[in-house]
Amino acid sequence: MKSTKVARAAVLSVVRSLSFEDRDDFIRSHRYSFGHSKAIKLDTEGLNRDRATSAYYPHYTVDNLFEYCVFRNLITLLNKYGRLPKKRQFTLGHWLPMSRGGTHTSENWIIQTYEDNQKQSDDLPPHPTKWTLNQQIDYIKTKINYMFVDDTVLQDMQKYIDLLGRVYYGKKEKESTT
Repeated sequence: MKSTKVARAAVLSVVRSLSFEDRDDFIRSHRYSFGHSKAIKLDTEGLNRDRATSAYYPHYTVDNLFEYCVFRNLITLLNKYGRLPKKRQFTLGHWLPMSRGGTHTSENWIIQTYEDNQKQSDDLPPHPTKWTLNQQIDYIKTKINYMFVDDTVLQDMQKYIDLLGRVYYGKKEKESTT
């Protein structure tokens, strides 16, 4: 039991300490395979949010970590260049709250503002299925402050949106993302 706790702590410290650049290097060097991403469901009942999400990290495959890095780096870019106040900054949300049986995997992740994440809290989403990639992008577009975003930043964001399409659909995005 003790070795499991040590393994979880080690994985968690590595995952959470990765910088944007470290995640970007990993993303560029990794050959992502949607089929190797592991859909896992852990019993996290009774755990607070941090402990519940932390329970997943030791079970991630390298492809799960790739997915996590793509979401995190897109969120980082949106917040860095969008210059949004704290409540309007983006965060990693869960379509189905973990307290309601949701998982801490890409199948359940969405990018939403901190304010909307807090409003949702433990409530079930209004629709039973997670947003499509285009719905996710439309949500982001309604929340971002384009006044501070230049073409170079838009190109970086588009790179991550394209990668997000691979995470959503397992290959190059077929839907138009523009």
